[in-house]
Order: sequence, then C-alpha cells, then structure tokens
Amino acid sequence: MTVKKAEILIVDDEEVIREMLKTLLQREGYSVNTAENGAAGIDQIRKKFFNIAIVDIKLTDMSGMEVMHKIREVHPETIVLMVTAFATTETAIKALEAGVYDYIIKPFDVNRIKLIIKRGVEEQRLSIENRELLASLKIEKDKLESVLEIGKMMSAILNLGELINFIVTKTTEVLKAQKGSLMLLDETTGNLIIRGAIGLSNDILNSAPVKIGDKIAGWVAKRGEPLLVENIETDPRTKRESRPHYAGKSFISIPLIHKDKIHGVLNITDKDSDAGIFSMDDLNYISIIINQAAIAIENARLYEEVTKLAITDALTGLFNHRYFQEYLLSEMNRAKRYGRPLSLVMFDIDNFKKYNDQYGHLTGDSILRNIGTILKSNAREVDIVCRYGGEEFMMILPETDAAGATAIADKIRETISSCNQREESLVNVGPITVSGGIAQYEKKFGKEQFIQYTDQALYQAKKEGKNKICVWQP
Repeated sequence: MTVKKAEILIVDDEEVIREMLKTLLQREGYSVNTAENGAAGIDQIRKKFFNIAIVDIKLTDMSGMEVMHKIREVHPETIVLMVTAFATTETAIKALEAGVYDYIIKPFDVNRIKLIIKRGVEEQRLSIENRELLASLKIEKDKLESVLEIGKMMSAILNLGELINFIVTKTTEVLKAQKGSLMLLDETTGNLIIRGAIGLSNDILNSAPVKIGDKIAGWVAKRGEPLLVENIETDPRTKRESRPHYAGKSFISIPLIHKDKIHGVLNITDKDSDAGIFSMDDLNYISIIINQAAIAIENARLYEEVTKLAITDALTGLFNHRYFQEYLLSEMNRAKRYGRPLSLVMFDIDNFKKYNDQYGHLTGDSILRNIGTILKSNAREVDIVCRYGGEEFMMILPETDAAGATAIADKIRETISSCNQREESLVNVGPITVSGGIAQYEKKFGKEQFIQYTDQALYQAKKEGKNKICVWQP
C-alpha cells in the first residue's frame, strides 16, 4: 500500500480538543476523522485504514491503551499517538513498550505535533514501501524458482507429445488462464498446426492449418515478435472477427524461436481474474519459459528423429527387424493378458533374386520400396509393418484372427499382382508377385515359435505355386 494523502483519526471525549486538532491538521493537508469515545473510534478503525490515530489516554468508556490495542489488532501499521495532560517517565515507558509511537502533552505544542506526525507518516511510508518491496522480491524469487523448475522438467521430457502437453498446461497455469494452445510449424507445408491445447473446442482443434502471415498466430510467427493485447476489440492490430472463441478480450501470442528459427506459436487467453487482462509482467514471465520451451522442443524433435532412425529401415521407411522383435513380444503379452486375437503375416517377393540378377540392385531396391509403400497404404493404424530382412516383410495385426488376417493379406497380394509395379524404372521388369504366410497367436506360443509357424505357412504358399496366401494349421 502506498500512502498518498495521510488519513488521521482523533479519538477524544472533549469536543474542543477534537475540533482544534482537526482544524490544525486539515490546514496541514491531512484528511481527518474524529470519534467522541473509544467505541466510536474502534468502529471507524474497522471500516478503513488510518495512518495516524491520536487517542486520549483517558476516555469515558475505556482507556486509551485499550483503544490502542484494538487498533493494533486491526491495523498493525497504524501509528498511535497518545494524548495526556500529564506524563510520567514510568507511564511513558510502559506506553512505548506497548506500541505507542509518541506522546502529545496538553497544552499542545503545535510545532511538536506537526513534527511528530510528519516524522511518523514518513517512517510509516518507508516501512510500507519496504514491506511491499520485500513482498515483490519474494514474488519475483518464487517466479524465478518456478521458471527454473519448469525449465528443468521440460529438459527431462523427450517425448514430443508429452512435452507439448506439459508446456500448454504449465503456461496456462502460471498465467491463471483458461485457454491455451501450442501450434508447431510443419516444415513440409510451412503451416502452423495445433499440437496441444487446453480449453478449446474440437472444432477449433480440427480447424485448418494457419499459413505464416495469416490470422493472429501467423502474423506473430511472421514477425517473430510476441503480441500482448489488452482489448482485442479496440487494439488496432486486431479485429473483432479474430476472436470467435475468446471469452475475454485480452490474450498473449508468443513465438517459439531457437537459433533464429521459428518453431511455433503459443497462444494464451481468458485470464481467470475479474479484469481478465494480461500484463507486461505476464508476457515477460512467460517469455522466459517459452525460450526454454523452444530449446526443449528442438531437443525432443532431434531425439524423435534419432529414435525413428534406430527403428526404421532406411530403404523402405518401414519399421526394421529390431523394432519388429520388440513390438511383437509386447503384442503377444497384451493378447495373452486380455485374451484378444493376434495374427502375424510374413510376405516374401516371389523370384526376387531373378530380378536382382537380371536388372541390378537399383531395380531391386525400387521393387522393395514399392512393395513397402503398398503394404503401408493397406495397413490399419493399429497394424505394424516391418521389413524383416532381404525381400521379406512382416505385418503384426492386433485384434485380428486368422480369417481377418487372410482377408488383409490377400487384398495386398492382389494389389501387388495387379499393379505389376508400373513405374518407369520397372516397366520392363514384368509382373511381380508375393507369397504370404499367416499364423494366429495361441497362449502356449513363444515368440520364436510364433514366427516359425508363420514362416512355415509362407513356405507352404511357395510350395503350392507362389502368389498365394497360406495359413498355418496345428
């Protein structure tokens, strides 16, 4: 609280004293209230803050010391001056120990009264300012500790989806906002896409990507500068139609920049407070977090790329043999635990060695890539397609029995057979076909046994003339 015009309360049962002091102090520019007894004075104290309370030591209804104690209970910052006609050293010491700031002795020394009040108000102002400064420093210290903690937690999250959700959650939380979204730049299309959000409707989440330069987020990304708007309806940089989903009129939109590169835009709106207006303090606070977030997102993306390379076949873009082994075991455990069907399909390109020998390895690589593309395009989201080795491919089909797996595998076989690899680089290669083997998981199977039975079914398809799908039978 900053003192502007000092408020003074005079509590005295003598009207002449009250009015004399009131007139004197009003001439000095103070705002003065009076009370004719202790109870009336305490009532006023409870209603408002007074910088100074001048209290007669002897009142008709209670002692001045009792009034002083009541004042201190309600407003410890209020300075109490005691009025007395006679003061002994002993009473003065007791009063000062109890919290009285100073004495005013009748008859009054006007200059002394002015000096005491002026000195008291100044000391009180300094005390209040120091307390406010300490409180402000504590808030800043808490904010800094919070920023450091958030930064530490972000750096430990390497999963990009988990990191995005954490950033949106924390930024809306620290700004006490109801809505927030994090849009990341799709480097392929150059558009901003919402990757994480809080408080937004499905219509907004599924809305079209934003081009750089378009709308508010695109404008922020293009300029590379944060945008703080207190009132979207009056701010010249924004328009009414830009806020169909905002409950409040104030928002923050801030770019994520790392090494002079735009990675995305964070949008925060609908502050919880009554005014609902974001401040420069909010923007400065969140800017520190976003600078750390941009680095964390870049690290998560790099980790994601490295992880993907470790489990991806470089030629076909499918999962590799290592990932197949790990994922198959995981799906077998899940199928065993919940009693759900699981099937495994192994494909092999018929006569692949002939194509390699006759047309060379570059043509062979083109065939493998095209087969991989067909497998992936015909797989469901839950299916896992892998290059098992050489010209062999595997499909892990969760929630699928042998009959369902046969339908999927046969459709793929027919697609490959009918397209005949009609690419310019393969036009003279001739018809390419695949054979496939299927096994349905049983609880007694081990992983190697499951793969072996699938391989036996594939062998049977080859034996029966190729370009065929066979199912392993016990």
